[in-house]
Amino acid sequence: SEGRRRWRISSQTDRRMVAGAPLAVLADFRPEQEWILECGDMLYLPPHIAHEGTALEECTTWSIGFRAPAARELAATLLDRLDQTLDERPLPPRYADPSPGPARQPGRIPDGLLDYARRVAGRLRLTDADIETALGEHLSEPKPTVVFERPSQPLSSRQFATEIRRHGLHLDRRTQMLHRGNRCYINGETLEADAQDRALMHGLSDRRLLAAGSAMSPSAHETLYRWYVYGWLHPGLH
Repeated sequence: SEGRRRWRISSQTDRRMVAGAPLAVLADFRPEQEWILECGDMLYLPPHIAHEGTALEECTTWSIGFRAPAARELAATLLDRLDQTLDERPLPPRYADPSPGPARQPGRIPDGLLDYARRVAGRLRLTDADIETALGEHLSEPKPTVVFERPSQPLSSRQFATEIRRHGLHLDRRTQMLHRGNRCYINGETLEADAQDRALMHGLSDRRLLAAGSAMSPSAHETLYRWYVYGWLHPGLH
């Protein structure tokens, strides 16, 4: 950051907001502590700590938040996953009335439609694997404003192999990578890692780099090279 900014914080439990304000502003903010941050200073704010920042002069401040999904956000993600599982558990794509003639009771919901809806509902089930995949892809999905820069003159696959064998590789700072079991999730995509490559991919996810000389299968090399072309990772450890 540049310049100076005064920060005041409070652990108050009164969370009433100013009605109609464009930002979340407490109606009765009661500061308990305050600091003046100068260039290079950092302030950590735990969850549920009210805070107010006031510029004392021309200044620039960077705010970094930790991602914690809300219940509604996760519900929307899981519903989207349900939509995908319906494609995997096929039904007739649309209900068709089996009766060719006019309905005797046109206002009555027909038994066939109710049965069709019951069959659709019966397929609205998420396995643990479905939930894990939905969560992994959601948490690793980049924000809409994130743009990856592909290499302007990408190395060939063979050149890439030589480069990472000598110098290792690291994830791009914008890349989000998670893992659980034999699945890895990177920038909203799912990778099923073979047993021989699982430790390699888990290490890349945890440490965000692979050391020079790391052993990998041809399949893992092909995957890493594709991610390199996407701009998701780069040769070298810096």
